[in-house]
Amino acid sequence: MQQQVRSSGRILSQFGSCFGNMDEPPKKKRLCRYKKEWEVKQTWIKPVSSNTTKAFCTLCRREFSVGHGGENDLTQHAATDMHKKAKQAKGASNIGAFLATSTAENDRVAAIEAAYVYHTVKHGLSYNSTDCLVKLNGALFSDNNVVKKLHLGRTKAEMIAMNVLGPKTVRDILDELSPQEGEPAYFSVSTDASNKGNRKMFPVCVRYFSASEGVQCKLLDFYEDCDETANGIHQALMNSLKKSDLDIGHISAYSTDNANVNFGKHHSVYSLFSSDNDRILKANCPAHIAHNTCKHACDQLSVDIEALVLKIYSHFSVSASRREELQSFFNFVDIEWHEILRHVCTRWLSLHPAVDRLLHSWPALVSYFRSLGESCPVALKKIFENEEKQMQQRFTCASFIT
Repeated sequence: MQQQVRSSGRILSQFGSCFGNMDEPPKKKRLCRYKKEWEVKQTWIKPVSSNTTKAFCTLCRREFSVGHGGENDLTQHAATDMHKKAKQAKGASNIGAFLATSTAENDRVAAIEAAYVYHTVKHGLSYNSTDCLVKLNGALFSDNNVVKKLHLGRTKAEMIAMNVLGPKTVRDILDELSPQEGEPAYFSVSTDASNKGNRKMFPVCVRYFSASEGVQCKLLDFYEDCDETANGIHQALMNSLKKSDLDIGHISAYSTDNANVNFGKHHSVYSLFSSDNDRILKANCPAHIAHNTCKHACDQLSVDIEALVLKIYSHFSVSASRREELQSFFNFVDIEWHEILRHVCTRWLSLHPAVDRLLHSWPALVSYFRSLGESCPVALKKIFENEEKQMQQRFTCASFIT
């Protein structure tokens, strides 16, 4: 029995020598610290001042530990999906990669594109038509390297017009209005509200004299404002002048339509301008004045010219057969065919062209309506049968007045 105990003691002593002293505490593992030389290979890391066992990723914008794996932790972080996506986004955000370098050929391409947009704006064409024309020229002149590089979609054309040509035009206007040899340049201001759907748009035009070009009328600003009161319009115009560094003391006249909000006696845009500059002249709309004069003059005629124009147009506008028959009368009297123009009562500028067209077509119209006999409208029958010569004289008088 004693022999067995001694054998067991020897075995335990042997095991104790292998595993060491079980009563001793385990040794603590030392953590890795951030090393500056890692930044040479991994340019996207930075140290964290508050903790030397962490690194900061400039792409992911987050901290991660390097205390356990050291440089291996950097490799593991670079392999994560978050880091890869951040790296791709960083490369795509460099806009310089998408911009062409400034060379003689690229500068010529940019100048041609600006010329295309200028032509489009000047003639009131659609930006889509510009895109179509550029593509057509690319197909027709495929051997020309410059033409092949032209790209002018609707969005790009709009941006060139708004951010390049527009500011350039305004700068040219302000250069001409800048004081010359200490003498201020005087100018007049004109504006008028225009509806575009449910939006109220206001153009701001300036009219001035240029020694090289003569009298100039240019668009200075174009803004949207729902406030059509005298105070609202006056404040918006003052903001436009201030934005362009133009002095209200150099305004010589204010021109717009004859509504009370613009030229009312007690409270109007003109009265507010006059309180700031008492030398501003009242330039009422001359077109409205001429229209009112002609309207009162036409009231002295025995025939309502405006009603006659509307009656003749409505007679042919509803029937294709009547229009074709009228064409035969044009051939009969040997007059070049022209469509009868429509007059819109709310668009008084259409009256003059409509009257001129009737005067040109008068012999054919007389022959046509006389051929209708009893089918001719009563109002027109009296005119074409009994007062042919007098009516032609009245039309000539009305055309001269309008």
